[in-house]
Amino acid sequence: MSEYINVGAYFDDGTSKARVASIAALRRHLRDNPGDVEFDNTAMHMGPGDARYRASEIPAGPRFQVCGPDPYTNRKWWATVELVGGKPKVTS
Repeated sequence: MSEYINVGAYFDDGTSKARVASIAALRRHLRDNPGDVEFDNTAMHMGPGDARYRASEIPAGPRFQVCGPDPYTNRKWWATVELVGGKPKVTS
């Protein structure tokens, strides 16, 4: 059985923080700057910001179900992110 964690995604380069606009942008950020991608848990039993994960530090095992660009107000795309070969990748 697979574990899924429902999340939104931010790109935070230290000077600005914004929601990831598209699956293509998520792929690019994960490839080029995984330490600047942050996932925030959207589970109802946790408030926004209660659980955050840097893409470069996500645990092996669970799959991150990303909804974007904003999981609360603008659900235009969905993607699955998981570790592949020790690196975070969009797998679907």
